Amino acid sequence: MLKRYKNTFFEMIQTAGLDVTVFRAEDRGHAITGPTFVISYKPAELTFVARNNPQNPHAFDYWY
Repeated sequence: MLKRYKNTFFEMIQTAGLDVTVFRAEDRGHAITGPTFVISYKPAELTFVARNNPQNPHAFDYWY
């Protein structure tokens, strides 16, 4: 995932008034599904996953 999109996630977290230090970000790659960006909210063990569309780096699949 492009850095500007990762930064946008954290800007949205800050805009919502949340403390970014309670989140963990991680890049994961997969041979079939492609690059994946994972953000975890540590206190509640919630995870948000955004995966790039293999044909378009500006489009995403996501789940939580």
